Amino acid sequence: MPDLVIQRGVLIKRIVAALAVLGLLASGLTYLALTIGAPSVLPPLGRSGAVTGIEMLAALRDVPVTGPVRLTGTTGSMAGRSTTVEARDGHFRISLSGGTYLVSGSAGAAPCPPVTVKVTADRTSAVWITCQGL
Repeated sequence: MPDLVIQRGVLIKRIVAALAVLGLLASGLTYLALTIGAPSVLPPLGRSGAVTGIEMLAALRDVPVTGPVRLTGTTGSMAGRSTTVEARDGHFRISLSGGTYLVSGSAGAAPCPPVTVKVTADRTSAVWITCQGL
């Protein structure tokens, strides 16, 4: 009977370890899909452009931010209108029509000064949002 209890404990530990590995694999695949722009994640560029970005909380050590990133058009067909994309582990990507956008992030109470990005048709523009931590 004690052998059975020990075997059950080992089996439970192996199942928990396998679930943890599957969780890491799933999050890694999600990150990979977002990074390479898999068709199921991003619409085709067509005559639009794309913005890819990184949002970090600057503290003693930079920390990637997960949360909403707002893009507000200042010129072009999106002038005066906003859209939001979710940053995951500090990374985000969105397809937009051409124009200039004000990009602002959110990291709790830490201020994230907005940055400007210009989107051009059939091109990808990069932006870096730095939220001020400690």
